[in-house]
Amino acid sequence: MSNAIKIKNLSFSYKNYDKIGSEYCDPIFTNANLSVEKGDHILIAGAPNGGKTTLSRILTKAIDKYIKGKLEGEILLLGKNLKEIQPWNLMNLLSIIEQNTSEQLISTSVIDEMAFPLESLGLDKKEIKSRISSSLKEWELEDKKDFNPQILSGGEKKRLLLAISYSIDPEIIIFDETFDELDESWKQYLKEKIKSSKKTIVVLQSRVNESFEGVFNKIFKINDKKLLEINETELFNENKIYKKFSVSKSNTSITGKNLLVEHKPNFYLKVPSFKLNKGEVVSLIGRNGSGKTTFARALCGLDNLSTGDFSISQEKLPLKVGYLFQNPDYQIFLPTVMDELSYPPNSKITKEEIENTCKKFNLDPNKNASLISYPERKRLQAAVYYQLNRDFYILDEIESSLDNETSYSLINTLRQKGAGILLITHEKEIQKWCNRTYFIENQTLKEVNYEI
Repeated sequence: MSNAIKIKNLSFSYKNYDKIGSEYCDPIFTNANLSVEKGDHILIAGAPNGGKTTLSRILTKAIDKYIKGKLEGEILLLGKNLKEIQPWNLMNLLSIIEQNTSEQLISTSVIDEMAFPLESLGLDKKEIKSRISSSLKEWELEDKKDFNPQILSGGEKKRLLLAISYSIDPEIIIFDETFDELDESWKQYLKEKIKSSKKTIVVLQSRVNESFEGVFNKIFKINDKKLLEINETELFNENKIYKKFSVSKSNTSITGKNLLVEHKPNFYLKVPSFKLNKGEVVSLIGRNGSGKTTFARALCGLDNLSTGDFSISQEKLPLKVGYLFQNPDYQIFLPTVMDELSYPPNSKITKEEIENTCKKFNLDPNKNASLISYPERKRLQAAVYYQLNRDFYILDEIESSLDNETSYSLINTLRQKGAGILLITHEKEIQKWCNRTYFIENQTLKEVNYEI
């Protein structure tokens, strides 16, 4: 069989845009090699910030066209030198689902989003219409075709990008943390689709477990700035088991009864009863688009309830509840990490306290906040709210693009001062850490005895 991807002696360093230091940052890859044959289904595992997204950016030519750095080595796609492949020809060869969906979605409706790349390929209208119709049906987005992609749930955005990639029908598809934010049924569907596919598939993933067993014919790990081939046993043996979070006693809680939350267009969620105590970690689960984020926005005071009230008044909720959005870029907007951590209402915190926070969350205070990696921005987002010292935190799929170790550490750090945590998640492993579980089904939120 011939190679779909061939990487020889790849070395890469990002351009250093900070005011101090050398022209380039420390290398992400040094003399890395990779060989992927046509039809291979490969998994590339690695820690957050390990280089997975960087590799995807190199293969899609985002580096060095849009993102600057020092790139060395040879890269071949289907026998052609990547440097010589024109962008309009690359679309036929390769497609990607990026970890940060908001960076990839640009249109004002789902159907326009799907049509744009197909029109760019020069397909006729009949073929475009046929591909869009088929893909919308497969990924269950037919009733969302006129929606603005930005109001979709995180999992629905991932499904939209999957629908687009498969409608383009390239020879190679790259999945960058694509399983994150998908609910369990869609995770299983995607695994089966990969297993049965004749396409070349590259999956980049921080969090892996035994559910991936048998999906891939080759597994690689990014280690010491290189790509090393390993087997499933080696991969799964590295998984740690994390114990359930302990519960600290407290008389402080948020409660609500007979609540109704409405969200445009034409969506509502009924909440017969809800309670979150300080000192406990509670999970909120449900299918993509079921209303988890809708409820979270009401719980933190961003949206009003249509019926009922929480025990804490609407005006005081923002001072009691910290909400970490699915996408950290909705909450990070200042030049440096230090600026973010010292911004009001954190302005009274001392420089020493900020430096201690940076150590806790493994952050460099001098780094440009918009240029650090997506996982780093999630840690920065958590660090900002840690300093605010809220009684309660809503963590909306905090584990997305992070491994279990980092996710567990972030949750544990945020609850060190006795905070109550509402953890929105699709990950079975992470649900095991929680003390209680709420489940959304048929537009109703209810507490369940949920055995994983």
